[in-house]
Amino acid sequence: MPEKKLSFFNIKYFLNIFKMGTKQNNNSSSNLDENYKEAIILFKSKEIDKAQIKFEEILNKSPDHHGSTFNLAKIYLYKNINEEANNLFKKYLDLNPNSFEAKIKLAESFVKIDEFESSIGILNQLKNIELEVSEKDIVNTALIQSYNSQSKYFKNKKDYKNSISCFDQVYKFDKDKEKFLFNQAMCLKDWGKYDRAKEVFNEIINL
Repeated sequence: MPEKKLSFFNIKYFLNIFKMGTKQNNNSSSNLDENYKEAIILFKSKEIDKAQIKFEEILNKSPDHHGSTFNLAKIYLYKNINEEANNLFKKYLDLNPNSFEAKIKLAESFVKIDEFESSIGILNQLKNIELEVSEKDIVNTALIQSYNSQSKYFKNKKDYKNSISCFDQVYKFDKDKEKFLFNQAMCLKDWGKYDRAKEVFNEIINL
């Protein structure tokens, strides 16, 4: 008899421990949800610093929290904390590999750390899949921004040949011929190709 009673009380004890643990997990999950809601409200209210702190606190407790990972990455990108933003967007895509918005943001973050080929590679992959018309426009706009940034990067390094090559790529997506020719002419001028620059300026006049 004593052994049966001991066994019964042991079972009851462990059941109580299990219930307490479940309750704590539920409370923890509930607190996490409340903190996330608060962080989103702060983010939407443009209280960026406070939202950042909230998202960071959530990720300290729950490192794979999807929403906090993505929104904190956006805040870092906005504040030019670019390496951290890039890493978080990569992490988010590990969690949500089909997220179109995250791929666009990751491409943007690559531009900010001067990894233009990585940015362009992501965007070209997106061009090869079936997209809505609005999504195609977003990809094209992002490609224009990537090539323009890459062109400025080369120009600052006085690599004018590659800078002009980037403008050629931009023209595939942005058919504003006057803007394209003007950028090309200015680059030629900086390169010291004055006669060719003059020809391009005359081409603009004759449009």
